[in-house]
Amino acid sequence: MNEGNTPPSSDGITPQGPEPDGATPDFGTSDPNYFKSPADVSPLPMQPARVNNVGRPRAWTSVVVAVLSILAALVVSGVALPAGLFALGIVDLGSFSDLGGDPSSVLGPLLEHPAGIWILVLPGQLTFIAIAFLCATLSPESVPERLAMRAGNLPVWKWLVLAIATPTVGLISGLLVMQFAQEPSPHLQMMEDLLTSKTGLGLVVMVLLVSVLPGIAEELIFRGYVQSRLLKCWPPVAAILVSAALFAAAHVDPMHALGVFPLGIWLGIVAWRTGSLWPAMLCHAYNNMNAIVAAQFGAEGGDELTTAQMAIFMPCLFAMVFAIGLLLRNPQSGASGQLASTVVDERLS
Repeated sequence: MNEGNTPPSSDGITPQGPEPDGATPDFGTSDPNYFKSPADVSPLPMQPARVNNVGRPRAWTSVVVAVLSILAALVVSGVALPAGLFALGIVDLGSFSDLGGDPSSVLGPLLEHPAGIWILVLPGQLTFIAIAFLCATLSPESVPERLAMRAGNLPVWKWLVLAIATPTVGLISGLLVMQFAQEPSPHLQMMEDLLTSKTGLGLVVMVLLVSVLPGIAEELIFRGYVQSRLLKCWPPVAAILVSAALFAAAHVDPMHALGVFPLGIWLGIVAWRTGSLWPAMLCHAYNNMNAIVAAQFGAEGGDELTTAQMAIFMPCLFAMVFAIGLLLRNPQSGASGQLASTVVDERLS
């Protein structure tokens, strides 16, 4: 009912008249603090700030995975080698037992067999690939991102410069190692025999198995899986050195490991400065292919470089000058490393 002369509003609600002195107008709220100034209102209890639950990536898990992958590759290769010797009819169970489990005396016939190089190389390399992808799938990141398989920040033609320069590292480290060694270790001698044992189609197969396959497999585990994680936890120098040391340890033979340790450092720098695993894969594969080609022109029983080998390595020396300039001038490689794009909470990896 409308009392007095106050007309109803358009929404049907009748405005109230003046309130008595000291009374609070009724605006439809029962909150006693509604009309108080901020200074008169008691503050709410302070709530703890919500912190994004993104943990710092763990470095030790990547190192453990690398060590286990090396052991797994050795076990798989150790099982595949005698199995292959038996399957190819090179030895039987009794004769292998007489060797005391040492197959070194039958490696010559194994290398001469067309399937021998597959037995020597394939099992261990496939083990690295399988472990790298399996562990990467357990990461919250996508598999390509976890393994640093991204475009990076250099055009492809510059990858080629880095690849051509890479054999320079192996050449220098190899010469230095031989200064302190009287003769190659049995393992290195076996590698030399392997590199010079094939011609024609067998040489093409060896290039694929000894250069392309290790370039993919070993880079996936050591630069892709391990180094990409260590760069998120450690300074770049420490991350690169540790991944290079694990890479060298995978070659087992002490002399061989010492020779490839500088190569591991170079590949780690390439992956870090380019922000991608792909250039390191290319560099690794080209380095091994260059070693195969150079071995074909080596002097019989000689340790010095032949004229043909010097001609093969000369472009690598010139390319190294440009490669160093490319890496130093690359503007997108910060101190934290471009392989570390995001920090996520890793449950296993």
